[in-house]
Amino acid sequence: MRPKRSNGNGGTARNKLSIKTRTGPLTPRRAAQLLQTQSEHSNRKLNIRYAQRLKDAIVNGEWADNAETIKIDENGVLLDGQHRCQAVVLAQQSIPVSFSTNVPRKTFPTIDQSPRRKASDAFGMQGEKNSTLLSASVSWLWKYKRGHLFNGHQASPRITQSQETLNEHPNIRNSMKIAQSAKKFMSPSMVGCLHYLFSRKNQDDADRFFDALITGDSISRTSPSTSGIYWLRKRLQDDSDAKAKLVNLEKFKLTIKAWNSMREGVVVKNLNHKNGEKFPAII
Repeated sequence: MRPKRSNGNGGTARNKLSIKTRTGPLTPRRAAQLLQTQSEHSNRKLNIRYAQRLKDAIVNGEWADNAETIKIDENGVLLDGQHRCQAVVLAQQSIPVSFSTNVPRKTFPTIDQSPRRKASDAFGMQGEKNSTLLSASVSWLWKYKRGHLFNGHQASPRITQSQETLNEHPNIRNSMKIAQSAKKFMSPSMVGCLHYLFSRKNQDDADRFFDALITGDSISRTSPSTSGIYWLRKRLQDDSDAKAKLVNLEKFKLTIKAWNSMREGVVVKNLNHKNGEKFPAII
């Protein structure tokens, strides 16, 4: 038998538990058990909306094990992974994950310190130009296509959903130049989405509409083709000096109305969107 090693204080040194990592299924039962190990202050506050997004990814078959581990401390308490556990409980489906056990509790402040990866990061890694603006424009498009803008839903697309939307609408890339030039008046990402949607109706009209809005050239409040653009531009200019700002969704609706007036060739005397009014369709 090997002699016990002295710790210099008359006692013996205890062997420290080493961190062990393995891959296996995270079942709903195991996920619930891990969540129950947490005390009120043993982890950050649960973000139920984020857990719901992960649950949706699981249900839609988008989950993949990326070797980011579920971390459990030396006492069996969950250190990191509560949102994945909650998502599994919500989905009632098992997922493959990597587990790290015997993680020292004292390391908790160092866990998950890096910024969360976003769609713009994924687009940039794929070599997309203007990846930040593109991903934000794609987000607007995803919300529009899903009907979230109509009902006030606050959901944002997951990275996989952003990628799917870009794959389905690759020509939105062509709207980024116009989007960048409109930043004086409106959110460039919103313009990127709207220009793309308008261009699907008529490319020349879409270019003409935003050129007139940005430059103010040859627009008149009495012209059937530009009165809507005139009033939209005025609303946006007034908004830049106003204390109570128009929200982006309101600008989105007004821009569609101005576009529709140009397409219909009608003179509008003002531009507004009343509470309870149906979300305007793009013509």
